[in-house]
Amino acid sequence: MDRGTMTDEEAVRSICKRIPQSEWELVERFVREFRMKQEPNPPMEALLGELKEQGYHLFLMSNTSHRFRAFSKNIPSVGYMDGIWISCECGYLKPEREAYVDFFRKMKIEPQESYFVDDSPANIEAGMRLGMRGCVYHQDMQELRRNLREAGIVLKVLRHDVLRRLRLHHVSMQGNQFPARSGILPVFGLSEKP
Repeated sequence: MDRGTMTDEEAVRSICKRIPQSEWELVERFVREFRMKQEPNPPMEALLGELKEQGYHLFLMSNTSHRFRAFSKNIPSVGYMDGIWISCECGYLKPEREAYVDFFRKMKIEPQESYFVDDSPANIEAGMRLGMRGCVYHQDMQELRRNLREAGIVLKVLRHDVLRRLRLHHVSMQGNQFPARSGILPVFGLSEKP
């Protein structure tokens, strides 16, 4: 599904061939509802708001299925992204080299201008082989903030009213043609881990 070569229905049929019929309904429900309800992540939203307010361009690179366009409406942080690359629309998966090359081409950025944050060490290593800098996100915001500061990415905590204004006036994504800011462009990876 993440490569874009299989529909939800095909995935359900493929899985159900290998399990007892008593489990089929559970599989169908799981595929239909997976990630449709995303818990808010206020610390990540605050971080992205800070970066956006300071002029950084933010991009999302995600291994995900076509369902992303539906479930991403429930993730406020996605509104901060200047560009979104999802694997199912390209046919490549992180950490495949081709995924990164396609991402750089479509987002019009250079690897050395970006800082990649992802929860998979293999994905970070693949990006680094192409010239990106980055860090593994271990679900620890203090560690992530420290890694960003050490990489030279300026962080300034925003007041709540500024963050609210940013949420309401985020950049719309039209063609992913945003000029690169001089310096580092944070790139955030999103996994399909439940």
